[in-house]
Amino acid sequence: CKLSLAALLLASLSIFMLFDTASADVLCPTQPRDNFCDCEGDCTGQPEWCSCDEAQQCCEGATPTVLCPGQPIANYCDCTGDCLNQPAWCSCEEAQLCCDANVVGSAFSPGSSLFEKL
Repeated sequence: CKLSLAALLLASLSIFMLFDTASADVLCPTQPRDNFCDCEGDCTGQPEWCSCDEAQQCCEGATPTVLCPGQPIANYCDCTGDCLNQPAWCSCEEAQLCCDANVVGSAFSPGSSLFEKL
């Protein structure tokens, strides 16, 4: 009896984890499996991955990303942590404005006097 209860508990946990992670990502029908929309940075960083209706809904309110000129696609500015941790990725004007809008306390954005002191 203990074994069947443990198996039931494990199965329930597995199902819960499956639904929990599935709700965070959307795979649009026209995309390969690796090109799932993460409902965050992909919404603006990889918009073709998030082009179906379900992905568009999950992208509502997502923080935008910016790819500054001269940066490889992997070095997009996420308009949050990269503003401080990867300032070169957020060095263009569009990214600085995005950082100002999304980082708590706009004084931490690239180009500000406080940011330069860090």
